[in-house]
Amino acid sequence: MFDALDIDGPAGLAALRQFAEAAGPWLPGPLVVTGGGGWHHWFRPTGLGNRPPGGLAHVDWRGRGGCVLVPPSRHISGGSYRWLRNLDQAPLPEVPATLRQLLDPDRPTASRPADPARPVDPNRPPTLGHPYGRTVLADELAALGRATPGQRNRTLNQTAFKVYRYVAGGVLDEEDVTLAFTTAALAIGLNRAEISRTLASARTAGLANPRTIPAPPDPSRQEVGA
Repeated sequence: MFDALDIDGPAGLAALRQFAEAAGPWLPGPLVVTGGGGWHHWFRPTGLGNRPPGGLAHVDWRGRGGCVLVPPSRHISGGSYRWLRNLDQAPLPEVPATLRQLLDPDRPTASRPADPARPVDPNRPPTLGHPYGRTVLADELAALGRATPGQRNRTLNQTAFKVYRYVAGGVLDEEDVTLAFTTAALAIGLNRAEISRTLASARTAGLANPRTIPAPPDPSRQEVGA
């Protein structure tokens, strides 16, 4: 028996990443990439039913009365469910208090001293996680998903290179990008060794050629027709 945090693609990953950064690291348990391009984090049963965690878009909780497919099941799209971290590598963890509070906000919590404020990195660009970057990531992951046999590794290199350029420009988080491409590449049949080599190459080239969010048009320079 287990509960699962169901993450729906890059949009869900971005929402979860923002929450995890605020709450600290808390996802050490089993991890499945779904056949539809999402992820399932497994936890010990909570007794809670199915529900969306408050404030997390594109993320759902599968608990009492719910179900998820497990590896090596196949999604209706034809994609396979695969382990990224299995039960032998990581036992089921308890649901962290920060996530439990989102799932069950009326549950009383023990009082404890407030943690010191986490330091803010003054060099962290304000564009990190910008919707423009998430759109670029989603578009390139979709392009990778359409790659034909014989072109998949080349397509992984091309699409990842484009996205790592926005990592270099401070628009996207490197961990998010690497996890998203690794998951998508596994889903289309590439093996871990070639994925690792290709992403390393794409990362090196992309980080050397940064791109950022296009500047909005300057209204003062717009021409008006006669």
